[in-house]
Amino acid sequence: MEPLETFCNVIREQLNGDETADELGPLIQTVWAKVGNDEPLSDSDVAELIDRLRADTSPDAPLPGLLVDWGQELPRIGHQARPLFMLLCPDGYSERPDIDVDVDNLLDSDRPSRRLPEADSQGLWEFFVPFSLTTNGDDCRPGPYLLELKIRFPVLDDRSLPRFFRCTIRLHIPRADESGERELVIDGDGQSIVNLCGQDLKSFGRVVLKGGDKALINLQQGATLDEEPAEETESTSITHSYQLKVDQGRAQQIPFRSTRFTNWQPLKSAVLEWGSQMRWLLLPKRKARWTWSLGRNRGNDVITRFLPRSQENDTRTAKLSRRHLELELTDEGLQFHDHSSSGICLDDRPVDGDVLGKGDAGPAHNLELGDPLGAYFGLDLYLFAQPDDPFQRQEQELQNTLRYEALDEPLRQLSHAHKSQIDTVLLRRTDELEHQEAYVLLCQHVSIGRSETFSSIAIDEEDIQKDHARILYARRTFWLENRTSDPSLVLIDGDPLPPLELAPLSCEMELTFGSTTTVFNRATQLHL
Repeated sequence: MEPLETFCNVIREQLNGDETADELGPLIQTVWAKVGNDEPLSDSDVAELIDRLRADTSPDAPLPGLLVDWGQELPRIGHQARPLFMLLCPDGYSERPDIDVDVDNLLDSDRPSRRLPEADSQGLWEFFVPFSLTTNGDDCRPGPYLLELKIRFPVLDDRSLPRFFRCTIRLHIPRADESGERELVIDGDGQSIVNLCGQDLKSFGRVVLKGGDKALINLQQGATLDEEPAEETESTSITHSYQLKVDQGRAQQIPFRSTRFTNWQPLKSAVLEWGSQMRWLLLPKRKARWTWSLGRNRGNDVITRFLPRSQENDTRTAKLSRRHLELELTDEGLQFHDHSSSGICLDDRPVDGDVLGKGDAGPAHNLELGDPLGAYFGLDLYLFAQPDDPFQRQEQELQNTLRYEALDEPLRQLSHAHKSQIDTVLLRRTDELEHQEAYVLLCQHVSIGRSETFSSIAIDEEDIQKDHARILYARRTFWLENRTSDPSLVLIDGDPLPPLELAPLSCEMELTFGSTTTVFNRATQLHL
């Protein structure tokens, strides 16, 4: 049986820090089963693990809080609102958080969901959320409207502190009463502090502030609708306080570095071999300029030689340049740089400096090196990009961020891939080696699955899922992740790999996907 302390470290990566003993017990047994253990833990082992975990969690530690300054008057139907959101962070939350705010799609808002908070002072982050109480320019209809906040903090020094929070702000616009007066309701979810000191609320026939048992509401001076103020006084802002809730579901989806698989090996490139059927060269880049070179010289990332070796093929190879083509990943996409004397063609037209972007993902592009009317070297080029759906793309970006955070890889290394939204570039030969060797230019991750349209490494077997596994590159090391829910569907040298666990790879490892076994090794091209 695996030592309890090693297993305890695996559990710690998935905790929020506020779990009770009753919640920890089932979680421990669930994770224990996921890592491939058939026999359940004994009650004494579970109790010991609970004691260890509760000893290093901090349920009483202060958590971040949220204040919303609505300005000097409440939002009015048909008008724009620009509330100031203030995130108050205690010790332990020193890094800038990532914040997404989703304004109800029935309210007009032209701002992206991602917010970049500014530090006002230590422990205080501020950002605005402008929106209008209109729908397509017209006054919004009565009913409830939501503002959804999702907050994520980078890796914290204290791993027991929760990193993911959420908050829902409800704006309820009731129907006008018989007198035509309008009513505005702001619901604070039972955790509210509302200050209406000095406010003129005559624009509404009725204002309802729902705060629950813990609410504090100040209606002093000017909050009545029947009295006129004697003189102009300086108005204060309407401030509403919200309690952030720990996002339990998100916290349980955090990838973590494996403590069971520790045999890793620094590699600049690698190959995944599927017996005699197919081999994929994995070619990552992590430099200021993400470039891959193609040419007949052995120093290139992809050696473009006509194979197998023969006098005829060697003569054809000699017509290609030593460094024929350079592919560069930029913020806009994949750019082509011609360094040859005989040129390159993409989809039957000469290119040099041209760019393929996210919109060009999908069907194969025909890449020809050399004289298109003579002996040219042909490749089919595929772009694998992020999803078109904004929600799916945002989710994938977050997952990639969490993976590389867990592996201590600086996120700036992924800037080109993130901005271009390109995950992988696949080059497939069109000569005699068409079904024997392909080249995978790794940008963010390599997907392994059954579908050729979804995965750059496609294995057409019945027990392979659409998104079966992924290979990442961080810290000069390749890492494997199981994307299924079953640990037994991805094996490393016969040992199951649970979901969310990132395992380092080394040469001569056997990687099994379903019933298909491949071998991971140092990169070499066929017949060279």
